[in-house]
Formats: sequence, structure tokens, C-alpha cells
Amino acid sequence: MGITLNTTSQSGSRKSRFNYPIDFKKQLSIAASATGVSVVRLTQHNGINANMQHK
Repeated sequence: MGITLNTTSQSGSRKSRFNYPIDFKKQLSIAASATGVSVVRLTQHNGINANMQHK
């Protein structure tokens, strides 16, 4: 079940904090709402904390 999206990130205004492109966020939200997808696994495969996905 490895769903990995394009994670081209840009540095934000704070050090070590990234702002992901809106297209990436939309793709991740659509993938997370699919039937049978584990949000935790989806976020792990894309290098994002699961708490951030739920926000």
C-alpha cells in the first residue's frame, strides 16, 4: 500500500519548517479520503507527521 506523492517542499519563514505546495496538500487530502487508506501510513510514506495531516 505505498502511496507516495511528489513532496517538493519550499522553506518557510521559520528555520527547519516547510511550506508544502497547495497541489501537494490537495493530493494528500484526496488520497487520505480514499476507502481503505491508512492516514498514518500515507503520511509516513510522504515524510509528514500524521497530526499535520489531520489539521
